[in-house]
Amino acid sequence: MAFSEKSLAFLFENRMHDSRAWYQEHKTQYQQYVAQPCKALIQQVQPYLAQIDPQISCTPRCMSRIYRDTRFSKDKSLFRTSFWCTFSRPRDGGEYPAFYFEAGQEGFSYGCGFYHASTVQMQLLRQMIQEQSPSYLAARQAMDSQQTFSLYGELYKRNHFPDAPSEQQDWLNRRNMGASCQSTDFPLLFSDALPQVLGEGYVQLTPFYRFLLNAAEQA
Repeated sequence: MAFSEKSLAFLFENRMHDSRAWYQEHKTQYQQYVAQPCKALIQQVQPYLAQIDPQISCTPRCMSRIYRDTRFSKDKSLFRTSFWCTFSRPRDGGEYPAFYFEAGQEGFSYGCGFYHASTVQMQLLRQMIQEQSPSYLAARQAMDSQQTFSLYGELYKRNHFPDAPSEQQDWLNRRNMGASCQSTDFPLLFSDALPQVLGEGYVQLTPFYRFLLNAAEQA
């Protein structure tokens, strides 16, 4: 079961109404157009993720909730306008890198990274980069040999590593670390080919994931 234009249309209309009563009256549409395709996607990408790391959790619990957490937000809107799935090892009190997929009105994205890497994890990543560790070199080769994914993570306002080789600086000067593909290919989003594209992309990022995982395991 694939996503469709109705998936995004429901999220948009639900957000416009911003009403628990309206949502409850139309909950079957949410199940049909959003939740069920999400669950099907999770099942279809599971074999790819198991190939990368058997410890990655890949269950319906990986799907985002439709209700927003408004406790610490000025925006008190009740509902999300996008949906996502995140796949990582069980946290057990720690932060692990995750594979993810997210879709909304403006398109979709997928990739791998930390949601919010700790200071210690970023220090370990930088140490591996500066030491030219095999894990980092494999990750960089994986990134350099493709054109689908780009590094993400807020950059420092000034260069903290001016003496580092130029090819390392884009990695070293980030507050967080991940790799992402941003797409507006709605025909792909609404097609049965989406799970395979995501799965093959995740596999392509395996060396990058292992680089991040090394830092998570050492922290």
